[in-house]
Amino acid sequence: MQSQFSSGLEPIRERFVNLLASRNEEILNQLDVALEQPAQATKALLIVGAVLHKVAGTAGTLGFDDLGERALSVEYKVMVARGSSAVNFGDVYQAIIAYLEYSTTITSSVD
Repeated sequence: MQSQFSSGLEPIRERFVNLLASRNEEILNQLDVALEQPAQATKALLIVGAVLHKVAGTAGTLGFDDLGERALSVEYKVMVARGSSAVNFGDVYQAIIAYLEYSTTITSSVD
């Protein structure tokens, strides 16, 4: 019964992975905005946080537990950064990049 349930999730998992690639592209685009246009960084980070929230909310349900935990952790760092002028944005940007690098391993392993 468990394998039948798991096999039923495969099309949904594939769709999630395909959507993950476009979500990662959106995160990368917003990171570029934040780096190139510091005045827009807060807005860009808001969008990054929202995208990470979506990934975190779905990943664990579909068996991508580590991805969901990483997305949630980076989302938290992004939200803290947005609310504080004392946070080092460079550390936040590095966390986003590390998340993107890890999530790329997910998308390439499912192809």
